[in-house]
Amino acid sequence: MKTAYAALAAALCFSTPALAHDAADAADAAADAPDTILVVGQRDAPIEIAPRGLAVSLGEQQFAAVNASNTEDLMKYAPNFFVRKRYAGDSNGVPGFRGTHSVQSARTLVMVDGFVVSNFLGNSFNFAPKWGVVGPGEVRQFDIVYGPYSARTVGNSMGGIVAITTRDPQDTEAFVKVQGMAQPYKQFGTDDSYWGGSAEAGFGLKQKDGPWSLRVTARYFKNEGHPMSFYGLTPATGTAATILSTDTIITGAIVDPKQRAATAAGTGLQNVPQNFGAVCLTGTGTPACPTVPGSAANPIFAAQSPALISQKQGKLKIGYDDGSITGQLLFAWWNNKDDQHAPDCYLRDTATGNVKCEGRVVYNGTVYTASGANWSITNRDEFLLGLKLAAPLWGQWTARASLSTYQIVTSDGFTSNGYIAGRDNTGGRLAEAGPTGWWTGDLTLERKGGAHELAVGTTASFYRTDTRNYTLNNWRSTAGKAFSTET
Repeated sequence: MKTAYAALAAALCFSTPALAHDAADAADAAADAPDTILVVGQRDAPIEIAPRGLAVSLGEQQFAAVNASNTEDLMKYAPNFFVRKRYAGDSNGVPGFRGTHSVQSARTLVMVDGFVVSNFLGNSFNFAPKWGVVGPGEVRQFDIVYGPYSARTVGNSMGGIVAITTRDPQDTEAFVKVQGMAQPYKQFGTDDSYWGGSAEAGFGLKQKDGPWSLRVTARYFKNEGHPMSFYGLTPATGTAATILSTDTIITGAIVDPKQRAATAAGTGLQNVPQNFGAVCLTGTGTPACPTVPGSAANPIFAAQSPALISQKQGKLKIGYDDGSITGQLLFAWWNNKDDQHAPDCYLRDTATGNVKCEGRVVYNGTVYTASGANWSITNRDEFLLGLKLAAPLWGQWTARASLSTYQIVTSDGFTSNGYIAGRDNTGGRLAEAGPTGWWTGDLTLERKGGAHELAVGTTASFYRTDTRNYTLNNWRSTAGKAFSTET
């Protein structure tokens, strides 16, 4: 590397006469130029704790070019960064940095006004940050810090840090935002259009010639997201493969042409065995090709139910700033309902024309089993409560303290025992969680001196989770529920 720099320097020093002449003209022009220096940069304020590494700040100028349906959409054009978002309202949106996977949720720290909203109760797409406690209309700035860890923040920042800063009222103000969405979708046997919309409003008050401020916001969001997966028929084996008089002969199963071609050739990513060794072989060959929906051995019989998402959010933010002491109280409540109300079944009984989405079926002379097309509803109530203070102590020292809690008050996940049970409101199961959540506290002493800054502090976190599982006579109702297990 040093050699390359030396070569470049030499090339510049021993330029041709033509280049030297151009340089002289440039010097004359510079001498005649006015003594003005133009500096171009980010106008928004940096995050409260300056990062020691590569960071990107996104503010009003960047947000103006984004039609955001959810808060995380405001970051979609940040470099080397994305959010695993499958549809508008997806509550499993895990952020990913360069070097981290989109299902490694515990490697990214996400904060709202300095309070932790990352869900570190697990490490998968089921434990995504709680984006829904903030509406896109109240975000003032996003700061994305790339790189592992920081001594200035709490743990779990191996991939990076996302800091969300909400607006502080500068005067008496109010806003209203209404949005509509439409998505045409066509895949295999599903051909439909999905609709959604949101309404967001809020107002802010700033005490005249005083330290207090108040901001209240509310948002309602509803959208139907497209199916995210498809179900494949399972071929019967052994004696079970014999066609019985009670079996239903069906039509409508679908084989993906690309899957058929890949299986026939014994190639393709979907046909790579678990050990990533030799190309998988069809039939009884070794290694065997994995079973995937859409292959000739597993025709697709249904699409997962569209996800009908409804969200309600309310937030109260009280600020204090007298020029010396600053403080903030934040309360945010969020209700999220995910209704997987009806899988789209493709199979039809050849005798009656009725939908057939469960049990033994015969397709093209082969016996299969249709299963897994369940109905489900998940309903959660959650809230964030945080308090932070900053005050000068002595000399150049400043003390900062914060305490916050995020609580999942209720989380009820209802699932049917198959397609027929979901349709007829019969047997099912319930995963009941809550109260569960976490507490986070920070205390920091800081001193600034010239170009240097010293900070010492401590942080503590407490996490609690509890899930109880029940069996149900009616999968939509808790009446008569029977305890099964607890984790």
